[in-house]
Amino acid sequence: MERPELIFVFITLALIVYLIWSIKSYKRTKDIKRLVSKIMLSILIIGFSWIWFVPIYIGQRGESPVCKFRFQVFEYDSHDYSGYGNFSDLFVKTLPIKYGTIVFYRKIGGMKEYFGLKSFEYQTEEQYFGKEKE
Repeated sequence: MERPELIFVFITLALIVYLIWSIKSYKRTKDIKRLVSKIMLSILIIGFSWIWFVPIYIGQRGESPVCKFRFQVFEYDSHDYSGYGNFSDLFVKTLPIKYGTIVFYRKIGGMKEYFGLKSFEYQTEEQYFGKEKE
C-alpha cells in the first residue's frame, strides 16, 4: 500500500456512515443512551486509529526526522523505493521496521515520551533551520 494513512481514512469514513445510520435509528427509537454510547465508541476508535496508523512528524534529531507513531517515538527516513512494507507492518507490529515508504531506524522513546510526560532530545523545525524564537 503506497499510503498507509489511507487505512485511517477508510476507518473514519466507515465510522461516519455508522454514526449517520445510528442517528437515523435514534430518530425512530428515541434511545439517547444507546446513541451516546455509539458516539463515544466511535470517537475512541478514531482516536486509537489516528495513533496507530498515522505517523506524526515532530522535529529533527541531528539529520534524522523524528515522529510519534504507535505510542512510541522513532527516528525515521522516507524512501520512494524498495516496496511498501507488508501486512504485519501495517496492522500488527508494535515496533515496525517499515511502514509504507517510511523506514524506522531507531526507537528513541516510549509511551511517556509520546504523551509528553518525559522529555527527550530533539529539535523543532524552527531550531533545526536556525529560526529559534526568542
